Amino acid sequence: MDRVSFGSPLLLISTMVMLLAGGGGEVWAQVAVTDCGQEYAGAGYLTADLDCTATDGPAAVITGKGSLDLQGFSVAGSSNGVTCLESCSIMGPGSISAIDGSGVNAAGALTVTNVDVVGSSGDGIVGYHAVKVCDSMIAGNGSAGVRSQRVVIRNSMITGNGSFGARSGDNRRVVLRDSQVIGNGLGADCSQGAACADVASGRKPRLRHSTCNTSWNSRSLDGADWSICLED
Repeated sequence: MDRVSFGSPLLLISTMVMLLAGGGGEVWAQVAVTDCGQEYAGAGYLTADLDCTATDGPAAVITGKGSLDLQGFSVAGSSNGVTCLESCSIMGPGSISAIDGSGVNAAGALTVTNVDVVGSSGDGIVGYHAVKVCDSMIAGNGSAGVRSQRVVIRNSMITGNGSFGARSGDNRRVVLRDSQVIGNGLGADCSQGAACADVASGRKPRLRHSTCNTSWNSRSLDGADWSICLED
């Protein structure tokens, strides 16, 4: 049997092309996000601040798998800042807020990187599947800082939110890595006996090089904590 040598430049290039073609990688269309309520799928990017506080509905809607690169600009929405109807990612630097809803909400998996999600009246970030937050500040939101079935926080600060800093589903845990989740649970309901904490989950949270002040076992009947935060 003849031996095939990969030393031939032409054969090597052809092999690489076939491998890339069969890799299944998605190439998303580039989309400039310039209008309030704009709906798109693909790789969106801002070209200026997007102030939609006087417009009903979300500032931007990612209708399919896609992303939004803030490119140093801000998004301010009315009912919501950015809504993802499937899985999506949002990259900074930049900031997101909403005056009458959540900063970011996603039906699928969501990744937020290097973004300040601040000052929304509802949750800062809410997901219905899994949320991963990296290198970000989530602060001053009226309800939870981050809320989803699965929550992973890396190298981030979550503080000053109304009810919870980070809350997972009752059958999931919150994972913190190199992060601070402190000073949350500032809402009026918290002082009247409502369950509020920096970290809340139905399974014991995992902390690595991270700090929280208070925790709550959401599956307990008596409001027990996880004995894992500084004030538990």
